[in-house]
Amino acid sequence: TTEPHKILPTILSRCQRYDFSKISDTAIKERLRFVLEEEGIEYDEEAVNLIISLSDGGMRDALSILDQVLAYTSNTLNSSDILDIFQLESKEEKLALLTDLVNGDTASVLNRINQYITKGSDIKRLTSDLLDIYKDILIYQRTNSLKYVSSLKSEQIQLLAESHTEKMLLENIDVLLNTI
Repeated sequence: TTEPHKILPTILSRCQRYDFSKISDTAIKERLRFVLEEEGIEYDEEAVNLIISLSDGGMRDALSILDQVLAYTSNTLNSSDILDIFQLESKEEKLALLTDLVNGDTASVLNRINQYITKGSDIKRLTSDLLDIYKDILIYQRTNSLKYVSSLKSEQIQLLAESHTEKMLLENIDVLLNTI
């Protein structure tokens, strides 16, 4: 099980427990590429990275997500289909939301949030993704290195780092953590 805390103590006392760690993103990426190439399916790197992110270190989950997306799209794999199927927002949309927030454009922020809710976006995932972006900005500001940045390209993070103070980042991270 992936939820051992839900097993009754009377059953748990009669079991041997083996804990497995998450599979590395590199290993999942290699396997997904292998499957896609073996099946002759066209794909883009961003789509593979999205599946890796959604699978959260689980190979079975990654392959299941890939299967679901291919059932929906036939013989191509692209990020826009994954975003549609799983009701996720694109990176560009998340960055636009953060830009509106930092610029104090309350009307635009509220309109975006209403659109997310109306179309059934995964708000928990959006919150987690925003937290990752803020974390990357903060790490970049403190290290001045892209080595530790996982979710943004260099030009994106540099623009956001210039427009956000450390205090603002820490406050927003705190709000998102409390929200989660």
